[in-house]
Amino acid sequence: MEYYMMKPPMKKVAFKEMKKKEVEEYFAWYMSEISTRIEMLKTVVMEESGIELDYSLDSLVGLWGWFEGKIYYVDRDKELYQEALDRAPEWFKPYVSDKFLSYETLMYAMDIAIYYGEIIVKNNPQITWGYFSKPKNRAGVNEPTLLGFTANMDLNPRTIIYNLTQSSAKEKDASRLLNNYETWMSYF
Repeated sequence: MEYYMMKPPMKKVAFKEMKKKEVEEYFAWYMSEISTRIEMLKTVVMEESGIELDYSLDSLVGLWGWFEGKIYYVDRDKELYQEALDRAPEWFKPYVSDKFLSYETLMYAMDIAIYYGEIIVKNNPQITWGYFSKPKNRAGVNEPTLLGFTANMDLNPRTIIYNLTQSSAKEKDASRLLNNYETWMSYF
């Protein structure tokens, strides 16, 4: 099975810079891709591990354990690394890495984010996919995200999965995604 990265039909524009119509088009496209992306993920996970992605909370543990075997870094080109160092403020320079997550890792992470979002929506009817456009300086503006938590909180599954991926790259924990789910469920 050929597994490929999600590719938006429109030219890449930073979410913060998108106009209202672009946000609506991107969101509609993203929502239309959910079932295809989950089916691809289900197929590869089942073929490689025998784990069934059935939207159960237990599937989060199996999925994350499978994914941790797919997390790896690749070396950043020396010129790009130097550019990143040159652009970084002095206090941030120690955090600039000469490595970054591989394309394959990010490809799976994007689809795991969708699956994770769908588990949250299916198990919590007050949570829905949506987006917000104001304030512009808020993290996740114009991005597909999960809405309906208390105190106007939102959950951006892509950001969550990226951060959990970074943590699992340092120390494996197949329960990491389930633990994150349980944490978020306390925000009702």
